[in-house]
Amino acid sequence: MASSPMVLRLLPWALLLSPLAARAEAPPPLPRFVRLEYIHPAGKGCPEQAVLEDAVLVAARRDPFNRVAPALLRVTIAPHGHLYAATLEVRDGDGGVIWTRPFDPLSSCGSAVQAAGFLMGSLLRDPPPAPAPSPAPVPPPAPAVPLKREAPAPPRSEPLRLNLGIASALAIRTTAPEAGFNLVADAGLRVRSFSIAGEFRWTPPEVADVDTAGLARVHVMQFSGGVVPCGHFRALFYCGVGQVIAVVGMGAPGVDPRSVTTPSAATGTRIGVELPLPVWGRRFAVRLSADVVVTLLDVAFHFGDPMEANAMSTPPAWTSPRLVLGFGAGFKTDLHLK
Repeated sequence: MASSPMVLRLLPWALLLSPLAARAEAPPPLPRFVRLEYIHPAGKGCPEQAVLEDAVLVAARRDPFNRVAPALLRVTIAPHGHLYAATLEVRDGDGGVIWTRPFDPLSSCGSAVQAAGFLMGSLLRDPPPAPAPSPAPVPPPAPAVPLKREAPAPPRSEPLRLNLGIASALAIRTTAPEAGFNLVADAGLRVRSFSIAGEFRWTPPEVADVDTAGLARVHVMQFSGGVVPCGHFRALFYCGVGQVIAVVGMGAPGVDPRSVTTPSAATGTRIGVELPLPVWGRRFAVRLSADVVVTLLDVAFHFGDPMEANAMSTPPAWTSPRLVLGFGAGFKTDLHLK
């Protein structure tokens, strides 16, 4: 390879002779590596072979020389009077001429050597690398496929439910007898948080009046039918109560009248709680409730000895209570109808 000082000395010559190389007729494809043969007249002040090699290396920008390469580069310097002419010749491994190039004579042998070296180096320069292939065009983005949204499931309809119940209740009244028991049965329908039920209530016969010997003179029994609309919140419920009551008064033998039935009516409210049982799929529950009921239609029974003229003017043996408090406990069903 050329030393740095030699490269600096040869660089002006390279710049000067580059146009000549550019205008030279393009040779056929030349071997990439060659052996160098340098022929020059002796004693004429011609530079040594190293100067020729450096000129080729500078122009070629690589080292094309290889002593075992088949191809041969022959550089011949011949005098022409006081001038010197160079000839380039490239032969293949069989000795055949691939390319030859004569130069016009120059004023000195050194100038002829450097002109031949720079031209040969420029021809042995590796071709520039092929440009990188242009990237494949980016395909246009695929059209966005609209997401298929599934229609929301219709809201689950609340099933219609059948409520059946039985219970017993303790009634506390404002008139005698102050306490009594009821038996209650009801049936109704429920949708979501609303229900309505029909209710039947029976109060067993109770002693309403006794004679001087302490024997029962009058018994009173009640039958009632009612409508109970309710609102529900979780386990709690709140209801309105409307009742139509049949009051049956029964006198002992010798007491007049023997039997009498009188209608009455009452209304009120009810609050309570339903506690599902952890069996049978939670379709049964314990129901606890408290009622406050007000009588709307008062009833009074008069019983007496039919032989007494003023029997019906005696104080009533039984009167309906104005206010009744009831505390019930029982069971109910919660059966889905659909």
